[in-house]
Amino acid sequence: MKKAVVVGGAGFIGSNVVDLLLEEGYEVVIYDNLETGKIEFINPDAQLSIVDIRDNTALRVAASADFPNADVVFHLAALPRVEPSIKNPIRFHETNVDGTLNIFWACKEFGVKKVVYSSSSSVYGDAKELPITEKTAVQPMSPYALQKLCGDQYAELFCSLYEMNIACLRYFNVYGKREPSVGAYVPVVGIWFRQFMAKEPLTITGDGGQSRDFVNVSDVAKANLICAEANLEGYQVFNVGSGKQYELNSIAALISKEIAYVPARIEPRHTLADVSELRKLGWKPAVSLEEYVVQKRKEIENHRLKNK
Repeated sequence: MKKAVVVGGAGFIGSNVVDLLLEEGYEVVIYDNLETGKIEFINPDAQLSIVDIRDNTALRVAASADFPNADVVFHLAALPRVEPSIKNPIRFHETNVDGTLNIFWACKEFGVKKVVYSSSSSVYGDAKELPITEKTAVQPMSPYALQKLCGDQYAELFCSLYEMNIACLRYFNVYGKREPSVGAYVPVVGIWFRQFMAKEPLTITGDGGQSRDFVNVSDVAKANLICAEANLEGYQVFNVGSGKQYELNSIAALISKEIAYVPARIEPRHTLADVSELRKLGWKPAVSLEEYVVQKRKEIENHRLKNK
């Protein structure tokens, strides 16, 4: 049985990765401090260790038991929001940079064979040319984006200095099972369905003409698994998106006709991932955003009818 340690395995994306690994027959250990992760997301077939990656001493104690016989470490732990990182960059740096360095160093010290690191498409900023490839120039627009880029750069350096194998996955807009729906700058699909359930107008920043590449969390989990099992050596970077572009106005209209426009914020105007590198490993997105949105809307409407 293969063993995986999933750092941040109680979070939105991390918990979906854990579920898939267990389905594939892995033994799974979760590291999470439960600051943003939720205990109810944790698969009962996984082992949970309460670990804060900012505490290097505590992390090393835990890692000394789990890392030496781990086939792969998935690092998904992060404070993942743009606007809060602008308001409090030091706090976010402690988790997203210092914590990532602690994880990579522990992996190096305890001989982990492979690391899969969750990065972000935010490192590209407002790209001038689409689709965005892994060679597109990086231009972070927020502390969060810069911090994820620091993680990528540490990964590249560690692979060069210590002959490690680290795959960096740059996620585009992730939605789906267990997506957060409250808080600052959470994924927009989650916000819209919370608002729709509450019979409130859907809020859209700016004019809604901006477009995004949305990818379902189940496809993201599969990307993690494929990169863990592929014969990848050294430092590798992969975009994880759908390869499709969706205008916010168009997707919101599939949910509700009641729209409320709010002031624009600092964000790219358009994103679109080139996922050809990941496709070379046999991965392809399987979930349609339109079908997901229509199906979830029907579920909410049926729930309303049953509870009248």
